Amino acid sequence: MVQITFIDANGQEKTVEAEEDLSLMVAATDHAIEGIEAICSGCCSCGTCHVVLPIGTPDIVPAYLGEEQILEKTMNREPGSRLSCQVTVRPSHEGLVVQVRPVEFVD
Repeated sequence: MVQITFIDANGQEKTVEAEEDLSLMVAATDHAIEGIEAICSGCCSCGTCHVVLPIGTPDIVPAYLGEEQILEKTMNREPGSRLSCQVTVRPSHEGLVVQVRPVEFVD
């Protein structure tokens, strides 16, 4: 298990034990992290699991085109923005701090 801290839009921190090789979204939904709606259940089609990772987080596979297209529709995208359903938890993520972003889409 890997300890990961989620910070919701209200600044509340919650540290959880995330299972390796599952997504950050699964860790968030398993621990009822506020702001991770995951409406599509991890199919990378809704954007309701938007998070921001620290720049330079190790062992992160770059976003693929489908994820980029969803992120382009969000109003609050920033460097480090990812869909948590597309980020796999690795041992090197021990102590990772993840910012949860509220769902805000461009019309």
